[in-house]
Amino acid sequence: MNILNFLNKHSRIEKIQEFIVLNKEQNIEFWERNGFQELHNLIIILSQSEIKSLGKIIESWNEKEQAILTDCIAYGIDGKFDIKYDDDKRYSIAKLYSHVPYFSHPDLKKWRENYKINSKTKSSNLNILSVYDYLLKNEYVDGDLWSMGGGNEEIQSILNYFNDNDWNELKIDFLNWTEYQQLVIINAIPHGFDNTFPPSSQEKITHQSGNFLLDIFVLLDDFEIRSEISYNSFFINRSNTQQIEKLEFMKEWMVKNGFDNESWKQSIISPLSNIEEAINKINFTN
Repeated sequence: MNILNFLNKHSRIEKIQEFIVLNKEQNIEFWERNGFQELHNLIIILSQSEIKSLGKIIESWNEKEQAILTDCIAYGIDGKFDIKYDDDKRYSIAKLYSHVPYFSHPDLKKWRENYKINSKTKSSNLNILSVYDYLLKNEYVDGDLWSMGGGNEEIQSILNYFNDNDWNELKIDFLNWTEYQQLVIINAIPHGFDNTFPPSSQEKITHQSGNFLLDIFVLLDDFEIRSEISYNSFFINRSNTQQIEKLEFMKEWMVKNGFDNESWKQSIISPLSNIEEAINKINFTN
């Protein structure tokens, strides 16, 4: 390497460090407005050898300086800036994470900082917290995550580990959640059982989860919640619940709210027919 190339390489890395040191006390608004963009512009012109050198250098930086650099790198890898990394550089840049001891994605750090503000759960049950943490972490992601992106399957996979006590505690804590969070769970439970997607839910929890939906229907006097559970009444029927009084209550509500009209009766899902069939099954066995 000639002296000019050495100085240029050193200068580019120094500029990155100088920019971070100069602005590290700035607030997050500064960084998100243009700070990360300016830093990204300095990082993206590095050569492969410069990236390797930067990795060794940042090991001596303090935690705050490391965090600013890796946050910017994470956003760059996510494609949030106008100038994108090519595949080779993205791969090399990602290796810089291994040179810092405490890397986590900036979006995850934001979520952790806001957890106490955003969280509605009052439960200490680890299984319930697993569901709620996943839900809260992805609450503002595109809605397709739940139906098309594996979100519903992930929730079902967690629910597979629920025992009777977990379901009872979820029923109580569920009342503390926002309506949006409640609707996500209501739609996640029957997901795939209409043969649109392969479900991740195990057959062994169908009875418990069907009872859960029926219990929530009775407990929550909320039109949106009850309508959504009615729409998924095929799953309650499939669960072979024995709670006939709650089924009768649900049927009465559905009739009062128009689910007995011809358009619903002729529809493929026919919500009221599912509840009537569930009632008839109990009466027949008795």
